[in-house]
Amino acid sequence: MIRPAGRADARAIAELEVRAWRWAFVDVVPDGDMPTIEAREARWTGGALDGAFVAEVEGRIAGVVQIGPEPAEVDGAVGRLRGLYVDPAAQGAGLGAALHDHAVQALRASGFGSAILEVFTANGHARGFYERRGWEPAGEAQEWAGVPSIRYRLSLGGMTIRLVKAGDVHAIAALQVRAWRAEYAGFVDEADMPTIADRTGLWNGVRPGEAWLAEQDGSIAGVVGVAEGEIGILHVDPAFRDSEVGSALLGHAEGVLRDRGHTMALLWTFRENAASRALYERHGWTLDGAEQERSPGVSEVRYRRAL
Repeated sequence: MIRPAGRADARAIAELEVRAWRWAFVDVVPDGDMPTIEAREARWTGGALDGAFVAEVEGRIAGVVQIGPEPAEVDGAVGRLRGLYVDPAAQGAGLGAALHDHAVQALRASGFGSAILEVFTANGHARGFYERRGWEPAGEAQEWAGVPSIRYRLSLGGMTIRLVKAGDVHAIAALQVRAWRAEYAGFVDEADMPTIADRTGLWNGVRPGEAWLAEQDGSIAGVVGVAEGEIGILHVDPAFRDSEVGSALLGHAEGVLRDRGHTMALLWTFRENAASRALYERHGWTLDGAEQERSPGVSEVRYRRAL
């Protein structure tokens, strides 16, 4: 569960951050410059909590992220990802990706057109994490305690996620057909490929509040649908496959299910769909062993993720 941080979380966040620093920066930051629990707790007790979110796992805080405006940008159009930390014991469970996506959505919702963050230059793990999610190096940043840092920038691109409306049906149907042909041509027979007509019929039957689309620069870039604790569909237009649209839609769907009280989410995907499976696994989804045959010789596998 991801929720806004509160003052009562200060001690737990401080302890988590100190563990994270000592785990991630032991070879980067001199021991004498490592933060203390007391200093971090004072920061969270006395500082602003706007834009701060924590990830809870079984009632315990396992990650934290904070966003806000970039003070150096006078026009207010640039946001900042101030910090993202995951407890070392929770590494590899997808919490970092979930917190990142939550933060990016919050930055967009706040109206920022782009965002920056800073990491230690020697922190290859974090740099790879952000670069895989579309952040690009934007020059050197101010050193911290003599340790070189690098600045990254992410264009939020004016991408918006909104509910599907009746007038979107034909465009979404055409997008889905393009996506199927781009993603599944190697293992789905031509006779089993969807048509715009049958997809239009499907989308005409979708109930309000079950599907959302991503718009990028005025174009529909992707669509996601949920129902009964399951992500039933997620497609990205082939023209946007190398962007963060898929991650944004997946994070949005997870948030919708979480807000509706679900603690576990499910989804199905083709066994041979390596790109989608990699996306889900980067975000903490794991196979649960369930399989079903979609058509002769074509099987789906099921993933699940704790919310």
